[in-house]
Amino acid sequence: MRYLYKKFLSALLTLLISSILTFVIFNVLPGDPAQVILGLDASEAQLTQLRESMDLDSPALYRYFNWLENAFQGDLGVSYKYQREVSLLIADAMKVTMQLSIYSLLLTLLISIPFGLLLVSKRDKKSFIPLSILSQVGMSIPSFCLAIFLIAIFTVQLQILPSIGYVSFLSDPIENFKSLLLPSLSIAIGASSIVVRYLNTSVQQQLKKDYVRTAYSIGLKEKAVLYQHVLRNALIPVITIVGLIVADILGGSIIIENVFNLPGIGKLIKSSITSRDLPLIQALVLYLSFIVIVVNFLIDILYKVIDPRIRIK
Repeated sequence: MRYLYKKFLSALLTLLISSILTFVIFNVLPGDPAQVILGLDASEAQLTQLRESMDLDSPALYRYFNWLENAFQGDLGVSYKYQREVSLLIADAMKVTMQLSIYSLLLTLLISIPFGLLLVSKRDKKSFIPLSILSQVGMSIPSFCLAIFLIAIFTVQLQILPSIGYVSFLSDPIENFKSLLLPSLSIAIGASSIVVRYLNTSVQQQLKKDYVRTAYSIGLKEKAVLYQHVLRNALIPVITIVGLIVADILGGSIIIENVFNLPGIGKLIKSSITSRDLPLIQALVLYLSFIVIVVNFLIDILYKVIDPRIRIK
């Protein structure tokens, strides 16, 4: 119970600090949101009227606490640019981003676990070096470069997958998967390379432990030692990396969504920054921070499931 209480307070503090930093940064940056919305040809009277309607003439501290009070009541405000409720805009965009994130995470696990186990099984053989180099290369290439490379192969050359646009899952599940496959792969290749490297390092550390020598001394075969004992203990630190990978996937989706023209959170963030749409960007930071906090909490619980000896404090 104390653990949950501490986690709850920590989450509130994180969200509060995130909202303060976002608000401060956007208020110290040069530029006028009203000017961005109306354009350079707008008259001073039009700009003044819009500033008053958006409450931009009020003191910054008053606007922040007013936003914070409304946020606690579930009202995240109205977008300056779209003139729609921020929560509705985010809900529409989040459907795309969550699908992309889930596909990316599944592909990351499907690639990293078999490849990681292959790398571990080849640790004393000549094939270990090229496999290790391959994982290092995958980790080094930026996701947007991989995206361009995949588009060149699967869209331009083979012409089997689309490079832009999004199809709803409800309208056509197959086309939905095809529209998200290249973006997901662009994120998953780099993410899986990181997991593979950490899994290999963790396994190598476990193989030096006394319990491994004991297992070999009582006659257990290498596969039994590796898969029944070593791998389970090696997964514990890897889970931490998977938690960080989820945050990395969310960050990567911001870039990838713009590369593939997907109507997700990434495009919404770009739009809100270029138009200085403070209510929208504050809500986006709040949502993304909340998702990362929830993922980290689930990772802590997963520690306990994998190894009951671990005490959550």
